Amino acid sequence: MLPELALMVMCGSVGLALAAAGYALAKVGTASMAMLSEKPEPFFKGFLVVTLCEAIGIYGLVLGLIILLEI
Repeated sequence: MLPELALMVMCGSVGLALAAAGYALAKVGTASMAMLSEKPEPFFKGFLVVTLCEAIGIYGLVLGLIILLEI
């Protein structure tokens, strides 16, 4: 693969993954805080969902490194 094309694909994949993670975190974080303000017992459920949203961004970064290094 051409180095310029690999760099463009890497930037696109990382950018889209981080944009999706940010959007999901905004929606889920708001809902999680609203749930915790009404009933604080299910804290772990809200924490788990927010953590899974952040994992989307980490997967995007790993995918970008794999594309860049051409593994």
